[in-house]
Amino acid sequence: MYSISYFCRKNSFYSMLCITKKYKELYKSKESKLTFILAMASIIILYLLYDEIFSLQMTDVIKNIFLMLVPGLIGLLGFLVAGLAMMASIITKEAILKIDEKKKSKSLVGILFSFYFEGFIVGLNIVLMILSYILVSFPQKINFYIFMILAFLISYIFWFSIIYAITLLGTCINFFFVNVYYNDSILKQNNKKSILTQITMANRNKKNSKYK
Repeated sequence: MYSISYFCRKNSFYSMLCITKKYKELYKSKESKLTFILAMASIIILYLLYDEIFSLQMTDVIKNIFLMLVPGLIGLLGFLVAGLAMMASIITKEAILKIDEKKKSKSLVGILFSFYFEGFIVGLNIVLMILSYILVSFPQKINFYIFMILAFLISYIFWFSIIYAITLLGTCINFFFVNVYYNDSILKQNNKKSILTQITMANRNKKNSKYK
C-alpha cells in the first residue's frame, strides 16, 4: 500500500503516472469515448475538404485556427495551475493524515495528479499545434496519410483536454466534500476523546473525594 511518505519520495511525473495509471484514461475512460467521436467528426470534415485544404485561402484558415486555439490552451494551463493551488489549499493536514491512516493516499494523489496529467496533455497539444503551423506554412502539399494521422492526433488530444478539464470541475466539487467529510470525522473523533477524558477525570475526582 502507498503512503504519503512514499509519494514524498516518488513525486516525479513518470512515477506518479505509473502508480495512478492515468494514461489509461486516454483510451479507457468515458471521456475518451466522447473524445473519439468528436475527433472522428473533425477528421471526416477535414477529409471532405482535403482536395481544397492546401489552397492559399484554406491554409490561412488553418493557421488562424491554430493562432486562436494556442492562446486558449495556454489560458487552460492557467486554470489548471489555479485549480491545483486551490485543491492543495483546501485540504487540511489533519485530513491528509486521516486519509493516509485509512490507506487511501493513492486516491488522494490520483485526484491531485489529474491536474498535472491534464497540464501535460495541454502542453503536448500546444507543441503539436505549433509544429503543425510550421508544417502548413510550407508551400508543398503534405502527404495525405501523414496529414490525416497528424490531424487525428491533434484533434483527439485537443478534444480530450477540453473534456477532461470540464470533468476536473466536478473533481474540485467532490474533493471539497471529501475534505469536509474527513474533517468532520476528525472533529467527532476528537469530541469523543474529549468526553472520555472528562469522564475519566470525573471518576478520578470522585475517588479522591471518597478517600478524603
